[in-house]
Amino acid sequence: MAQSGLDKSTVTHAVNVRGKMDPPLPGTALGNIFRQAYAYTNGVVELGRLVGELREGIGKIDSEYLMKLKSENAYAMIMNNIKKVGELVSNKEVLFLKFTSWCKFPIFEADFGWGKPIWVSSGSRAIKNSVMLMDSMCSDGGIEAWVTMDEESMIKFEQDPLLLSFVSS
Repeated sequence: MAQSGLDKSTVTHAVNVRGKMDPPLPGTALGNIFRQAYAYTNGVVELGRLVGELREGIGKIDSEYLMKLKSENAYAMIMNNIKKVGELVSNKEVLFLKFTSWCKFPIFEADFGWGKPIWVSSGSRAIKNSVMLMDSMCSDGGIEAWVTMDEESMIKFEQDPLLLSFVSS
């Protein structure tokens, strides 16, 4: 985190809530059925600690949390969350990182009458500092990672030896 030159960071991860609802929705239910988990830092923080805080935030999105969304205050709760994220995203002093995963979502099983897809994407990924993971249609157990960042950071990222050790063509 220190490499960014910023002392404050926010990391988000989209959490699929289909299986966390009571009763659970089927895994094939389409739509934006997710909530965002967050981790914040004020100052330079070790990456492992930030990941732990994000994991803790993901754990808080449970059936009890989802029941609160059914209450009378759900609209205010959601709008306050959106407002908070908007403030963080627009603050030039905060490094905002966004993660999401479509892994294990049966997207390649969707058939709207003209057959199953041979490739899937998520439209525009112009959101800076974001990572989207999804299962690959081409290989058993393979994962595609869609990563967006500024050009200078991307050049370093593409040459990182640790990253390259996990990449296959």
